[in-house]
Amino acid sequence: LIGERADSKLADSILRIAADAPAVVSANGVLTVQLAPDQILAMLSLHFADALPASEVEATVLEIEHRVRCVHPAVVALLVKPQTSRTYHEAVRRRFGVPVSDAASDPPANNQSL
Repeated sequence: LIGERADSKLADSILRIAADAPAVVSANGVLTVQLAPDQILAMLSLHFADALPASEVEATVLEIEHRVRCVHPAVVALLVKPQTSRTYHEAVRRRFGVPVSDAASDPPANNQSL
């Protein structure tokens, strides 16, 4: 359990929560790591609207983090990497050899950053 991905339903839920934020163009993917039975680290790739000021990006991230922790209290840390969908998919393909159309919420390897 320790060091493994969290349940895929949790990853899907985090992506849905993030995608619902008005400032988010797309929730590209999420990488999760089970730290303990009741502790999960999640790393989230988000494409924000281009014209969004940094203060609104920060407010959006805080709101997403709050919503995720309300729904999934086991998520003890949520790290957000702002990047376009294209950059995310290129990174997945380059690092994991996964075609863009097959890139799911969690890349095939765990504990690897994009």
